[in-house]
Amino acid sequence: MPAGMTIYNDSGAIQIDGEGIHYNCTGSGTVTTTSNIIASGTIYGSQVVTSFTVDAYSLYAFRCDTAGLHVRRQWLPVGGTTRNYRLWVLAPIGTTITWYRFEPAVQGQSNGAGFDIYTPTGAIAFSLSTKPMAIRELINVTNGYTGGTISLSPNRNYAVIPSAQLGWEGAAVFLGFNNRGEPLYSITTFSVFTKNNTGSVTLTVDQRSISGRQSSTTGDNNGQALIVDVTYL
Repeated sequence: MPAGMTIYNDSGAIQIDGEGIHYNCTGSGTVTTTSNIIASGTIYGSQVVTSFTVDAYSLYAFRCDTAGLHVRRQWLPVGGTTRNYRLWVLAPIGTTITWYRFEPAVQGQSNGAGFDIYTPTGAIAFSLSTKPMAIRELINVTNGYTGGTISLSPNRNYAVIPSAQLGWEGAAVFLGFNNRGEPLYSITTFSVFTKNNTGSVTLTVDQRSISGRQSSTTGDNNGQALIVDVTYL
């Protein structure tokens, strides 16, 4: 590193690098689920569609302390500056979900006090006067993932940044034809839900069957779940 400062943890991984991009928490809040999720006539959870202001680098983390949470969809309206998220929980309407927005450190965020690291060009790379993102784990989710509990430091709170709607779909099974003569198929879906517990994060795989007229699946939504410490945010 030709300029700035590099800080390593006890495992040899870089924690802070004056040459890199470091994210800060720039906002947080809560939303509550507003409508039911129904599969085969049975209510098994609730959902909410909510919009957040974004730019090219914004990241959103979510936590739910009472039930498993799945980010079903992330999409940007055409020409807009907001991203819509469809959030599912395995719990009834009215369940609270907490969100946190993280953005790269930028010039002007530092208040001039505390500990700052600058890039060779003089821009802020890291500032303790803001709320730096504290990454704890990165979990890879691929087809066939069975879930598990990730044990972390006790007495601290965590949230999860999903890279996409984590999950996959099984092969379509032909069911027959409906009363309009259209073919019907059954597709088994697997969605990964995350539940935030103090000192750990639990990932579970929820399996459901849906029916439709499509004979092919949409493919695997493999990705990562980034776990961040939000205790003081």
